[in-house]
Parts: sequence; C-alpha cells; structure tokens
Amino acid sequence: MSRFQKPGDVDAKQSSSGSHRDRKHYSSDELKYLSEGVRRFGHSWNTILWAYPFQQGRTNTDLAQKYRKLHQDSVLYPDLITQESAEQRVR
Repeated sequence: MSRFQKPGDVDAKQSSSGSHRDRKHYSSDELKYLSEGVRRFGHSWNTILWAYPFQQGRTNTDLAQKYRKLHQDSVLYPDLITQESAEQRVR
C-alpha cells in the first residue's frame, strides 16, 4: 500500500482486467502445423488456425506474426536451417 492509498483500496496492478495475455511458447508440433498450413492454405491464417490443433488462446494474428518472425530470421540468418529444410535440400 502506498502512502496515498486508503486501507482497503486495491492497487491498480492488482485490479487489472488482464489486458495482457501470458506468453505461450510455440511447441515444435505447432511450428510444423504452421509450416504445413502455409503450404496448404497460403496466408489464410484463420483457416490454418482452425485446421490444426494449436494451443488454446492462439489467434490468427499470433500465427501471422510468428510466421513473419520465422521468415525474417531465415532471411537474416540463412545458415541456420531447420531439420525440415535440411531434409528438403538432401532430396
């Protein structure tokens, strides 16, 4: 309690309605779903979201941002390849 609060007042941080979500890391399965979904459906993020079993709470915007970030990293660091892309290069 700060010196400006009355006893019983709730701190602003405590009374937050939860406007920020907890961060959920993507599982390796979710990254596979995202990659496969883009191959099948293009950038139709909502279709991809409904077609695969992503974690509860994921949104189509979450998928688009993750894909953009993954693609950005692969352009900046082409030597860092994934197992999937390595297998495709061998074929």
